[in-house]
Amino acid sequence: MANPKVIVHQAAEANTQTVARAKPQYTELTDSLGRVIKLRKLSPVQESRIFRAVGNDATNQVYMSGYVLPAAMVAYLDGEPIGLPESVAEIEMVLEDLGSEGLAAINSHFLEEFNKAKTSMRDAERSAEEVAAKN
Repeated sequence: MANPKVIVHQAAEANTQTVARAKPQYTELTDSLGRVIKLRKLSPVQESRIFRAVGNDATNQVYMSGYVLPAAMVAYLDGEPIGLPESVAEIEMVLEDLGSEGLAAINSHFLEEFNKAKTSMRDAERSAEEVAAKN
């Protein structure tokens, strides 16, 4: 029986295919108190961690979309970095720091984005109808 061949790669060789990662992009908002809030886009892994941290309450749509996910998306609050919450207590600490003013700014931003998407879809439907009418 022959022994399998073992190949040892040098560190320099192994690092030749390093993938350049894009710098994180943040959405910047200002609340009514003048505080700058930077929101991160959650990856699927981050979202799944948040859902696990929340546990059974993750089935509560209003709680998740109105409080948990907005709090988890906060990356910076007035220049202070905010890590991804790993428990309900940490989510509540972010909510406490945001207060009504910060949460209102985030939810207002989400509503604005939703309305833009709705308008864009409506425009696309009109364009499709116009093309269909011409044919």
